[in-house]
Amino acid sequence: MKNKTVGKNVEKSIENRKSDRKYMVILIAAVLFLAVLTAVLIAIFAKEKSAYNTVVFKVADEKVRMDEVNFLMLQNAINLNIDEDTLNKSETKLQALGYDSADEYYKNEILTLIMDYKVEYLTAKQQGMTLSDEDKDKVRKDVTDYLSGINARVLNELGLTKERIIEIYEQRYLAGKLADKTKEEIDVDDGDVDKRFATIYVMLFPKVKTTQDGDYVREEDGETPVMLSDEEMEKQKENAYAAYKELTEDGAMVEDVVKKYGIEAFSEEESNLIESFGGPFSKYAKELKEGEYSPVIDESSFYGIVKMVKENNEQISEQILTQYADDVKEDGLKEMLYKWYEELGVSGGPKFVGNSWDKVSFYDFVKYVGDDE
Repeated sequence: MKNKTVGKNVEKSIENRKSDRKYMVILIAAVLFLAVLTAVLIAIFAKEKSAYNTVVFKVADEKVRMDEVNFLMLQNAINLNIDEDTLNKSETKLQALGYDSADEYYKNEILTLIMDYKVEYLTAKQQGMTLSDEDKDKVRKDVTDYLSGINARVLNELGLTKERIIEIYEQRYLAGKLADKTKEEIDVDDGDVDKRFATIYVMLFPKVKTTQDGDYVREEDGETPVMLSDEEMEKQKENAYAAYKELTEDGAMVEDVVKKYGIEAFSEEESNLIESFGGPFSKYAKELKEGEYSPVIDESSFYGIVKMVKENNEQISEQILTQYADDVKEDGLKEMLYKWYEELGVSGGPKFVGNSWDKVSFYDFVKYVGDDE
């Protein structure tokens, strides 16, 4: 009976030891997991803190930090879909434009982008402009939508947080509100513009020597065209009047006439605002009805005939005038932007802090294009 009791006590002791060992393993695993998690969080926080604390340059008193530079670099690489292969292929073309490398070109473009919206943002604040609650809600939605397509690992590697991206977006939204307000205040005077948009066919009989491609032959100075002889010019005049007769009296087709007289290289259909054809062409574009021809035009370098193909295209005219108004407003905004630069005392460019900007490379960001895993 005593032996059985001892046996049971031994079995119980063994079971207790197994149970203690099991709990110890679980405890050690939990501690290791917490240690790893803590290390990861510390690493992420360190990157975020480092990127935020590194000031790359200043626009007036506004600090531009590394996380903001990282975000703009990443955003533009993804939006423009510039991967490393595309960047390498653009190298030669961009060098031809005066840049040492494609990397220099894109860095310069993004630097200008940041400078512009910082100047607009600071000016908007000076003018007392703010974002409404509705604006802020839109910012948060746009940021959430944007981040849904970005790998969280990429954000961690670049030290980016949602809160900082929202802050950057809010600055850009405020800058955009100032730009919109400024353009709305710019008047576009198109009262003197003839709003008709016409399509004409222009036939030219040159008085100057030309190549087979239709280019003028020039004197040694490279500018003065070489004139035809008097006999050759007289022949061109005869051809012009003969063509005019065939078109107006015989009902010949324009295409057949220009082919017959070999003036295809100098004849074509053109579409534009009435006043934009220039010289005598605009004059007859205003006067002619559809299907009508101008008389033979006698200019210093050619004889010509104009046919009105379509007298007015109101839809296209409206599109052109809208574009014209947009261009006027954009030009006006650029002028104001120059003024804001001067008022903030940043016309000379950003004030770089240390050498952080020199270490930035667009190649470090194009590798993330297509990284959505």
